[in-house]
Amino acid sequence: DVSPSDYVTISCACLGMRHLPAKMRTDSKVLVLAALLAVGSSVLDVHDSASQLNFTFGELAVVLNKSPWQMSIIDRVTQLNLLTESPDSEYRLGFGKWDGVYLDIYEGYLFRIGLIVEWYNAQDIVSWSNGSDSLSVLVSSSGPSGRYIQVNFTDFQARQFSLHATVVGEGATDLNRMGMGFLTPDDEQFFGFGERFTGCNQRGHIVGSWLEDGSWGVGVFGNATWDLRVPKGEESTYCPMPLTISSKAYGLQMDTFVRTVFDLAKTAPNLMLLQQESNSLDIIFFMGATPRDTFSMIIEKNGKSLIPPPWEFSPWNQFTDEENNVTAVQRLNELYFKYDIPTSVNIDSIHFFPDGAQRGREDVLKDENEELLSFGVKTLCYFNAMLDTSYTLLYYTAAENGYLTKTQAGLPYNYSYMGSHSFHVSQVDFSNPSAVQWYQEQLNEAVMLNFSGWMYDYGEYTPPYSVAYDGSSGLEMHNRFVLLYQKAAYDYMSTLDPDPSDAYAPDYMFYVRSSYTGSQQHTWAQWTGDPSSDWSYASGLPAQVVASLNIGLSGMPYSGSDISGFEWYVDPVPDLELWARWTAVGSVSGLMHEQGGGKGPGAKSNIFEFPNGTAIWRKFVKLRTQLFPYIYTQAHIAHETGLPIMRHHLLTFWNDSLAIQQCYQYMFGESFLAAPVVNQGATRWEVYLPTYGEGLGPLWLDVGSTLQDLRNAWIFADKDFSADGRTWDGLIYSLQRSLDNSVELTVTGAPTNSTHILQIAGPWSAYGVPANVTSGGSDLPLETSWEAVLAGSGPGYYYDQTQMVLWIKLTETDSASVTLKSM
Repeated sequence: DVSPSDYVTISCACLGMRHLPAKMRTDSKVLVLAALLAVGSSVLDVHDSASQLNFTFGELAVVLNKSPWQMSIIDRVTQLNLLTESPDSEYRLGFGKWDGVYLDIYEGYLFRIGLIVEWYNAQDIVSWSNGSDSLSVLVSSSGPSGRYIQVNFTDFQARQFSLHATVVGEGATDLNRMGMGFLTPDDEQFFGFGERFTGCNQRGHIVGSWLEDGSWGVGVFGNATWDLRVPKGEESTYCPMPLTISSKAYGLQMDTFVRTVFDLAKTAPNLMLLQQESNSLDIIFFMGATPRDTFSMIIEKNGKSLIPPPWEFSPWNQFTDEENNVTAVQRLNELYFKYDIPTSVNIDSIHFFPDGAQRGREDVLKDENEELLSFGVKTLCYFNAMLDTSYTLLYYTAAENGYLTKTQAGLPYNYSYMGSHSFHVSQVDFSNPSAVQWYQEQLNEAVMLNFSGWMYDYGEYTPPYSVAYDGSSGLEMHNRFVLLYQKAAYDYMSTLDPDPSDAYAPDYMFYVRSSYTGSQQHTWAQWTGDPSSDWSYASGLPAQVVASLNIGLSGMPYSGSDISGFEWYVDPVPDLELWARWTAVGSVSGLMHEQGGGKGPGAKSNIFEFPNGTAIWRKFVKLRTQLFPYIYTQAHIAHETGLPIMRHHLLTFWNDSLAIQQCYQYMFGESFLAAPVVNQGATRWEVYLPTYGEGLGPLWLDVGSTLQDLRNAWIFADKDFSADGRTWDGLIYSLQRSLDNSVELTVTGAPTNSTHILQIAGPWSAYGVPANVTSGGSDLPLETSWEAVLAGSGPGYYYDQTQMVLWIKLTETDSASVTLKSM
């Protein structure tokens, strides 16, 4: 029967109870319960003294020096100082004014000229007040008389809280910058920040959060350069998220849609400077005991993705492009039946938005998609958030009904962007509920034509001087827009879901390139945008691995990249080496996505054009499909925990300082370490085997024995019961019917100690079913099911009468004879 005022005292007395003998712990059940209530709850307790204002909640204490103002965060369990504000008056909590103009050069990028013309800092605590779940502090400033900083602390949890500071007093609304600096030791590293291409640890960088179109490296002229990106440098990204997880375990998130900046010990050594481009500052502090704990808190705050439909994790192919006349069905038949290449997704680049390219082709598209569905292949089309002014069938309706983002004069805001050609467009205003409903009707048209989803492109182009339906300025809407845009598709797809309340996405999918904090709530597929078709660290193959790891650290669990890249303006078209290495990366990514198109001088190459390209693609898509049960299990884990399929080592091996420095290797789910080769011409590749810490986690084992060579093959016999096939590495399977009513199977070129799992489909009804199978002069055991064939330690066979497929398992032999009997 303990009152809230007693919690802190009891908890302090009981913090050491974990060290007490078992007998004493057993006898202290009531006291232990009180301690758990105190340390694990969000009860706020405030202590005021002459020099400090301290408040405690859960497992944290926040110390506020009164004169001058300075904030520190203490772990009440360990008594460690977790984070301390800079003592330097120049970098303490402060506010100011930026004066400048935004330049209308190209809406996909932020171009502006200006500078900070005023800056003032916090001085002394003047007064404070608190409620049961909040604390408000008024702080004087070095600014003009009458200007104060109101600091509100809220949302108290065991190891988490929020800070909202705003300038009050005369002229406060004229201010547009607010910031705060914290001390950072030399060895601290900073991860996250959404999708970033130029490294995982951002220490030494200035990281802004403003959605922008892609920037690219300079190809063969800058392969060794991380940050040489054109036109906007290292900051530009489709998916900024103003959040970080420190190697010191805590995390910070700027809880706002306006542009923010993290200056991570670049301007001032040993200082992390945060700035928000408004007259307020909104920070969430996640003070986890480990980086994994902090990641979990961030996920609980920002949301989790649904479990995607299974086919999302299959290989994706672009069956057709602008350069050939082969139909999607013809190409699928070639992949399936000529090359035995699995695929479940066809990417059709037909643009419903911005220009209605499907018009006049509806019947053809619907029939083709229906035929592909009969093979088990889903087809995706293309949408973006813009409407071309030449698409008059829809444009005038949208303009007249206020469905488009407006200028300050109230007219549709028009601009141009460069895709396959120049489009002159307006942007759909998703803050208008009627515009959302109208746009969802356009999405529904695609579904009625048997499309199972779409590329959901762009989202980074909201002009700074535009005005939204809900009154938001372009500066306020720019980062927020993409969340509204994605929610429109999410809400529409929810209507197609037979059980919207469960953990599974509907049997549809849209994949996005642009995102902001919390996008994972409404999406279940992300790709890294338009990479350079090269090996550059700035925007080529290596940069895409980094981008996927960073977006995963920031909360989006299913990420992949365009295999072979999309832009080759300053590069030759991708050669076989680049295709092969990128294909390998794709097989151990969240998504495996062949990119058959793109932009550059001349036609793009294709992996299937190279002599060994088809075999290489087949090898890795077979690996991908064989791993499907494992990958789909990781998707369930991602939904439960937020943990991405491509996991940076910070989420698993945070105690290993060398492991968290790795940018090009990662855990592919829980059990596999992936270390793809991302350098041109490499014939050796070093892999670092991380450790969990002494006495923690499983160990890496050095397997001294020779690994078994396991082969699986489908054999489709012709009407005469014969077949011949060659694998990617030269192994030959042959099937031939003999005059004595038997079928002879031979394997040529197999490595020593090979095991073969063979599935033979043939004209059994014409010649008879298997009576027995012999190999090396001995009868193979007849198993009770095909599962038993796979599970057995030795050879065996089983005939599946329903499917009319003979399963044979051969070990340490290269031939077998099947005796047939009449049906």
